[in-house]
Amino acid sequence: MFILHVINSLQLAGAERLVTDIAIEQQAEGHNVTVVTLNPVHTALSAELEAAGVPLFSTGLHQYDPRNVLRLRKYLHRCDVVHVHLFPSQYWVALARNLTRTKAVFVTTEHSNFNARCRYRLTTWTDRQAYRRYDAATCISPAVVEFMRQRTKGRLPLRLVGNGIRVSRFAHAVPSLTRAALSIPKDAFLLMQVALFREEKNQDCILRALTHLPEDVHAAFVGDGLRLETCRQLAASLGVGGRVHFLGRQSDVPSLLRLADVVVMSSHWEGFGLAAVEGMASGRPVLASDVEGLSGVVGNDELLFISDDDLALAKKVLSLRADSAAYARAANYCLTRANQYDVSQTAKTLVKFYEDTIKGEVER
Repeated sequence: MFILHVINSLQLAGAERLVTDIAIEQQAEGHNVTVVTLNPVHTALSAELEAAGVPLFSTGLHQYDPRNVLRLRKYLHRCDVVHVHLFPSQYWVALARNLTRTKAVFVTTEHSNFNARCRYRLTTWTDRQAYRRYDAATCISPAVVEFMRQRTKGRLPLRLVGNGIRVSRFAHAVPSLTRAALSIPKDAFLLMQVALFREEKNQDCILRALTHLPEDVHAAFVGDGLRLETCRQLAASLGVGGRVHFLGRQSDVPSLLRLADVVVMSSHWEGFGLAAVEGMASGRPVLASDVEGLSGVVGNDELLFISDDDLALAKKVLSLRADSAAYARAANYCLTRANQYDVSQTAKTLVKFYEDTIKGEVER
């Protein structure tokens, strides 16, 4: 099967990590896979694709440049499946399909159960017009399925296909850096979050939780984004700046997670929570806000806290820190849970979805 994946970029984020792993897995299974990005920036993920022999191309334009429509056209020929991820790639491919003669089926994956376009009638309408150019869509969680049913008014066939990671990559990672190299005290009890600094990721909750925790509890944040400087300022204003470590973008996330004592996902909302699975695969307890897309992934009420409740988060941290047996049970549970989300199964499930879409067997 000839499969084309289209995505905005290959920055180090959840959907981009997923597309990279799926493309490599599908290629290993004998399919002809190509990945096209809009943004031409070279990253660690693009290097992984190249090392695996997956052809990688770029339109070479900013992701919001309408000329992407014309440049995408040449990649749509001779494909069996065009699989599109994220806005605005979904729009540009939908428009490019109108200008291209191809027998390919067009599918998209919705990675979130919320976006800013939901707030406005015009962008809700334009979303529906774009979705009409797709033959079917996958949704990464039940919450996203419900979201998409409302967005498309039941006119687009949907299928639930959960995210996946390469579990062994995290479970067997060896730290390439030491805490000392990152200026983190060796004996600190370290909380870690891997996420872009966006509104929904809510790093603020972790910073506030530090004010309720002993001085030897530190927090490390892996990632960058628009709210990074805001969080730096918040940490300073709360008086916890000396216990917070902003590590920026990192290419070797699996080894960094091995330095953590607890992984925390404090999101206001999540489509799935891929970073939570990565934390669990690292053999670390994962504490997560009790929101759709995280609660279902973690699957354990003892590891969930009320969304945006910093005191509740602090109490969960103290409980794990004080009870080594409880800590070990949580870590073992998380590692076992992570094995349910291995990307090899996700890739096979997607191929079955493609085949069913070609045959018109995906239900609305």
